[in-house]
Amino acid sequence: APTAGGIPTILTRPLLPAQHRVHTILSADLVIVLKRGAILEFDKPEKLLSRKDSVFASFVRADK
Repeated sequence: APTAGGIPTILTRPLLPAQHRVHTILSADLVIVLKRGAILEFDKPEKLLSRKDSVFASFVRADK
């Protein structure tokens, strides 16, 4: 079986975890914020955090 750094590779498509604890995804490659199935915004976490009007940034501020 193929491996990545000694760990068996079993995923054949991107992994999209649903997270409700905002600080657990600050190191993610990409954040997608959804509301009722519609995409509100998506980008790298650091880019979303730098925007004053970002929904994601408001979640992070509220979670502190």
